[in-house]
Amino acid sequence: MGHGFCSSGVPQQDISIQSIALSASHIPHLRKPKMTREIISKDDMSALLSAPPATKKGKRDQLILVLLYDSAIRVSELLDLDVRSINLNAEIPYIRVLGKGEKERIVSITDKTVDHIRAYLKLYHPENNPDHALIYTEIKGSKGRMSVGNVERIINSNFPHE
Repeated sequence: MGHGFCSSGVPQQDISIQSIALSASHIPHLRKPKMTREIISKDDMSALLSAPPATKKGKRDQLILVLLYDSAIRVSELLDLDVRSINLNAEIPYIRVLGKGEKERIVSITDKTVDHIRAYLKLYHPENNPDHALIYTEIKGSKGRMSVGNVERIINSNFPHE
């Protein structure tokens, strides 16, 4: 009987290990990411998130940036939020997000983000109507959900490309 090796590098005489080696050979190799993202320092991120002016619109724009950063939700998910989607009184405050495929998920938020949301709600939702869009625009007295393009404009105006 020979003591050769099978293609997986396991000695042929040890049949019990061959099946494990064969199974392991079907596991795909870990791929290296094609592109890596730069990590922004905490101080730089704080400066960027405080970039919008201290006006009513600036507070709205700041909330948009803070929510996108803190929750890592998609812009479309942010724009689909209603006032009722926010739970600030839970032990761990959260946002109820409707994601791709109409799948609902709960995203926790930090206490600092809660402070931003409370200030925003006082300015933009004093009536606290749970059915209203959380983020909206008002044109000639008519309120409507903000568009993705408008959020892109807000991001680009606060984070100019070099």
